[in-house]
Amino acid sequence: SANPLTRNRREVFINTSWGLGESIANGTVTPDNYVVNKDSLAVISWEISVKETMTIPSLRGPMEADVAQDLKEKSSLSESQVTEIAKLCVSLENEFESNVDIEFAYYKEDLYLLQCRPITTL
Repeated sequence: SANPLTRNRREVFINTSWGLGESIANGTVTPDNYVVNKDSLAVISWEISVKETMTIPSLRGPMEADVAQDLKEKSSLSESQVTEIAKLCVSLENEFESNVDIEFAYYKEDLYLLQCRPITTL
């Protein structure tokens, strides 16, 4: 619920990719990045990366897979999903009275909050 690149606490910074979040955490993919103004919920910037691989679940555990050709350069979120995530961040920040770092996932059209913790590095 803050922008760690600029340390701006009035912006929500979101980064996403296809598949499981391990791709982002492990640095095997350059994620899409979205910056949202907290007050207006307007998307300030929208950077879509080329995503060649993604992490997917398998019976042997997470594994790398190629991203389908038609998804490689496509945004991993719709504008309405970006807004929904930003609203969730603002709501959690208000509840915890602190900037928060969240992990989330979409399954079909439903947003799931996987983890929420205070941001301690700003």
